[in-house]
Amino acid sequence: ARLVANDELKDQWNPPDGLNINLCSANKTQVLLGVKDTLVYLEIEADGKLTEKMRKKMPYEIACVDLARIKDKDVCLTLPLDKSPISSLVLLLKT
Repeated sequence: ARLVANDELKDQWNPPDGLNINLCSANKTQVLLGVKDTLVYLEIEADGKLTEKMRKKMPYEIACVDLARIKDKDVCLTLPLDKSPISSLVLLLKT
């Protein structure tokens, strides 16, 4: 995941060796990545750095991600899960 502003690379986050970023959702201050069966939450700092705030291994491979603000600082993540007996998982992060 690369953070670019004004045609300049500000920072980047790389997945663990041998893995690829499969899914991404972002807004002005947050990035949510799906890396196989792992959810990675990054925040974009004021100085343009990407900071990993959370990494969560899920029981199944992640099929899609959506990042949405529901309050000033809370983040609601809706994750439809692949091959799961449940259709989606909603996580509420207190940031």
